[in-house]
Amino acid sequence: NGQGFIVSGPIAREIGMNFGFGVFGPGNQPNKTIGRVSKLMWRNLGGAIPSVTVTSNFGDNPAVNGGFLISENADGLPEGWLGLNEELGYKKTDNVLMVASPGSFFIHNHFMPGVYRALQKDGHGAIARFLDVKGVPGPHNWLEYVIQGIWATREGGFTLVMVPEMAQHLVDIGFKSKDDVYKWIWERSFEPVGRYRMRGGPDFVTNGWTSIERTSGKVWKELPEDYMVPAGGQNPRANMILVCGNHGDEEMLHSFTGGHGQAFNIDNWK
Repeated sequence: NGQGFIVSGPIAREIGMNFGFGVFGPGNQPNKTIGRVSKLMWRNLGGAIPSVTVTSNFGDNPAVNGGFLISENADGLPEGWLGLNEELGYKKTDNVLMVASPGSFFIHNHFMPGVYRALQKDGHGAIARFLDVKGVPGPHNWLEYVIQGIWATREGGFTLVMVPEMAQHLVDIGFKSKDDVYKWIWERSFEPVGRYRMRGGPDFVTNGWTSIERTSGKVWKELPEDYMVPAGGQNPRANMILVCGNHGDEEMLHSFTGGHGQAFNIDNWK
């Protein structure tokens, strides 16, 4: 429930997909048509029947209801950052379709555009106060602001959807690749086992705390309360970045649950 798809590769531009302004919005025929087809396939071929095989009480997240398909803007990537197709082991010229879960939890907008602009322009506004850089022009590491509380009610990785300017700011402060960002986020997700046990998902993924924790080699329930484990997924690639929008667009950041997923080369489908 809540599935969607992400396209990476030259085909996005060839068929006129929207990867720029209003990428989550209506009005683009390729995005909405293909997204709608996928939704019908889940129901008519995959047997997705509400209250029978689909057990979400309220149904899909409204953001994905009716189909969800977006693409990254490969031309907006900063120098040194790979496109999603290359991250997944394909070539830059390969066309790839990746399964995502944007509807598992709501797509979240992290701040108003003007707040981000004030931070990077001259060090003013809410984010500047939080980072204690008031009056200091950017670029600043806005990730410090975003990750506060991001794992408060949900463990696992996230997909961050950002405009090209925000991606470039990350490069300017030292994140020379997407993997640098993933590692930075993941390392800040570590918390003591005692706190991790307060989460609901791990009851399932640890088989009631009887399976083996991979870094220690010990059974989960035998770990001391202060042993540190990541709330942000099993490895840094639990997270993902999509650069959408165009240069000069308002600075916006959206996120949804899940990172890199199963992908397929769709060139043979043409």
